Amino acid sequence: MDQYRLSERDELSLDAAKFYYSGLSQAEVAKRLHLGRTTVSKLLTHARKRGFIQTVVKDPREDDKVLIEALQHRYGLHEVALVSPADTTTNGIRQALGVAGAQTLSSLVRDGDTIGMVYSRTVAALASNLESQTRSNVSVVELSRGLTSPQDTVNYYPSTLAHLASAFGGHYFQLGSPLFVASVQEKNQLLSQSYLREVLAMGDSCRIAVYTVGDLVSNRELILKTPILPREREVINQRAVGDICSRFIDSRGRICVPDLNNRTVGISLPSLRRKEQKVLIAGGTRKVEAVFAALENGYVNRLVTDYSTAAAIVKKFKPVPRG
Repeated sequence: MDQYRLSERDELSLDAAKFYYSGLSQAEVAKRLHLGRTTVSKLLTHARKRGFIQTVVKDPREDDKVLIEALQHRYGLHEVALVSPADTTTNGIRQALGVAGAQTLSSLVRDGDTIGMVYSRTVAALASNLESQTRSNVSVVELSRGLTSPQDTVNYYPSTLAHLASAFGGHYFQLGSPLFVASVQEKNQLLSQSYLREVLAMGDSCRIAVYTVGDLVSNRELILKTPILPREREVINQRAVGDICSRFIDSRGRICVPDLNNRTVGISLPSLRRKEQKVLIAGGTRKVEAVFAALENGYVNRLVTDYSTAAAIVKKFKPVPRG
């Protein structure tokens, strides 16, 4: 026993824990060990503090094979990770997605990889849950500016890029340009800058893309503050179900406002579709339509979402006509 450095109290707490978790009450454990009930309670507390007791909650909804296989079969997905948090607020879902997303990304990254990302609070939650990995020559590149508040841009945006890069011992590259510009001519002037061209080229060639989708309800205020023309906002409000990498799309995944799309700086949807690993991390009722559009149009091959969103998407499948 000396090799495990267990004290007499440690050993007694282990006996109490084994009896208790075999189904005995604390009173029954006390009788078996010839101890007082209060002592048994203290021993169980000691066992927890020492790490002898580990509680795991297994939620079958997160391993719903029927739901997962339905999504994989329809969209050819390599992976579907489901979460079902007790806290179903937007923040609660976001945090649960961040934990699951970090596990998914960690399993994908190889030496020499370039990871492309579009900032969002969901991607920030993923970055904050990443544990350090032993990798070499990993780069993290910004694919698009993302629809973000000024507070996020100043306080959280750079730290998310830095977290992602440092977790893999790599470096990050930021676009450093506005998301929308006033004209195609202005965009071409920006693209004449060698650094911006290089970062965009890194994004186009990266193996892994990590992003979320936006919904109009959550982003309505941000859209109003961006340099989008009134007629473009009208089309967005009428036709868009959300955005993918800051490209506004309708329910069929088509670009809603081509002129605005041409004035957007960042990864294009065709480039996103070509990625080897396309990790979409998104959930919540408001994002069902945008997630569905992304799936239907091949912008995803690894999906991290919550159980309710996944179930809502499967309900949208049209039945196959019988012969």
